[in-house]
Amino acid sequence: MRKQPEQMCDLLQQVLVGTKIGQGLDEMHAVAACYELLGDAISVYIKEAVVKNGTLYLRLISAPLRHELFMSRDKLIKQINEKLGVRVVHDINLR
Repeated sequence: MRKQPEQMCDLLQQVLVGTKIGQGLDEMHAVAACYELLGDAISVYIKEAVVKNGTLYLRLISAPLRHELFMSRDKLIKQINEKLGVRVVHDINLR
């Protein structure tokens, strides 16, 4: 008896779940979500953004913005993870 055909997106999802490729894609999506949530006005002050091991590292060129984001980092973590639908970011490190 033949197997039923499967959708290509379902097969790719099965391959990506739990692999380093899938984790890397989640991290890229988390950085994109951060830029989207912060908006263009704040994003111009971000020099570098990267996610490593569940920590979002933001290198900022504005000390007042760094302080403001430090005060609201729990909210930002929650918003990023809700946007992605997966808990990717556990902490934010502001430099």
